[in-house]
Amino acid sequence: MSSSNTVRLLHLADVHLGVKCAFLEHQAKQDERAKDFERAFRRAIELARAPENGINLVIIAGDLFDSHKPDRRLVELVKSEFALIGQAGIRVVLIPGTHDTASYRNSIYKTEKFGDAIVITDNRQSPMRLEVAQQPVSLYSVVRTPDCREVPLDRLSRVSGDGIHIGVLHAAVPDKSSIDFSDTEFTITLPTLARTRLDYVALGHFHNFKQYYPDGVTVVYPGTLEGRSFRETGERYLVTATFAQGKVLVEKTPINARTVRDETIDLARTPCAHRDELLARIEKMAGDNVIMRLAIAGTADFTFDAATIESALADKFFYLKLVDDTRVYDARWAEQYQNERTVRGVFVRRLIDRIEKARTPEEKKVLDMALKFGLLELSGPDAD
Repeated sequence: MSSSNTVRLLHLADVHLGVKCAFLEHQAKQDERAKDFERAFRRAIELARAPENGINLVIIAGDLFDSHKPDRRLVELVKSEFALIGQAGIRVVLIPGTHDTASYRNSIYKTEKFGDAIVITDNRQSPMRLEVAQQPVSLYSVVRTPDCREVPLDRLSRVSGDGIHIGVLHAAVPDKSSIDFSDTEFTITLPTLARTRLDYVALGHFHNFKQYYPDGVTVVYPGTLEGRSFRETGERYLVTATFAQGKVLVEKTPINARTVRDETIDLARTPCAHRDELLARIEKMAGDNVIMRLAIAGTADFTFDAATIESALADKFFYLKLVDDTRVYDARWAEQYQNERTVRGVFVRRLIDRIEKARTPEEKKVLDMALKFGLLELSGPDAD
């Protein structure tokens, strides 16, 4: 960057319009959650259009749609929103991702036009020169195609010229987790991104916000606007980048309407004396806009049925999934039943004996679960 003029970028990726939220299990919840993604997209465009935010350029780094052939209604939604942003004099640049790939003949990006939005579906022109807020902007993009399965560094490397130099890429940056990536996605390392010498690289593909600075290059994943699974917890953001006086300032603005939470109550650390106490603790986490998967772990000194608790608290959450990871074998009260001269006592003695003789942790876990469910059935008034 060589000019002091300010350019403001809204960086979107992985909007996933038309997403199937099967992780919510209930169809009504799935449908309503899919609409959350549409509403979030509208809010993002509304923010971009607001004059006080000063947005000059919108980049969508892949997976605007959840499918390469989205529902007609969603296509019209995007066209309408792009028309509004175009009326505000804001440029839109879009590349396909892995979900809405342009590799298919019937890809939406081959069959439809999106007004004045620049949709890049091949690698013939890189960099692309634009003028944004009276400032020259060079866009370097690489799109995965059947003929391009690895990121060619030369297409992302900075060329001479004034102004702002921005890369746009839907790709995975490998980390220490050593995940095996599929052959349908780009991968690129941080040292490679450093060699591009660009001012900013707008990435898509990873669904949680990430920001890197390899050798002075600002590299950003904005993440999803709404949590798409229980791996996308907490706040979701609108990400803006301000280019001014040779520097890049990245800002995050919370945007999600509902919050996905994946948490655990460990009874070993914070014991509960009985089922009602556990129920009250879960209810404190409730909220109409909370999507919760909650594991109950540790040793429970009482019996409870996860499905019954879910049902009792269903109207307190947007969605609640309770996972019973408690152990019964180590519970003192369960061991006390061994001395009963009842059907329950016989059952407990036999199960504890089998658990102690289990050959693998998996076998022990299955037997402990059998003990747990058996005690639920045998803890009623007819237990004698």
